[in-house]
Amino acid sequence: MAQRSRGLYIAMALRLFVLIFAVIVCMKIYVGREQPPAAAPVTTIALPSGVRIGDLTLPAGEYRVRHVRKANQDFMLFVATGEAKSYAAPCRIEPLSATVNRTEQRYGLDLSGSERLVELTLEGDPHRHVF
Repeated sequence: MAQRSRGLYIAMALRLFVLIFAVIVCMKIYVGREQPPAAAPVTTIALPSGVRIGDLTLPAGEYRVRHVRKANQDFMLFVATGEAKSYAAPCRIEPLSATVNRTEQRYGLDLSGSERLVELTLEGDPHRHVF
């Protein structure tokens, strides 16, 4: 009788271990997955002359802007209106509590005094794009 209860105990312990392991794996998969924007809005913005975005310097003009994701890296794609030229600036996405009602650009100065685009929010997008 003791031998049977010992075998039953080991079988239950093994089942519990497998269940806990499965839960941990599922949690890691769920928490580890990234949530890209469902539908990246395309917005037209105007940039003043010589604006730096990350390592890029974009000439003055109007650009169609949208978020793209390649190989687990987020980028904002700036396409000059009326031209075939495009620029991809790496960015970090920060979720917001609600969708944004209007497009906003936040600028700052770097150490050399050049104007930099440091943050961009697009109308209808629940994310902040930080450069």
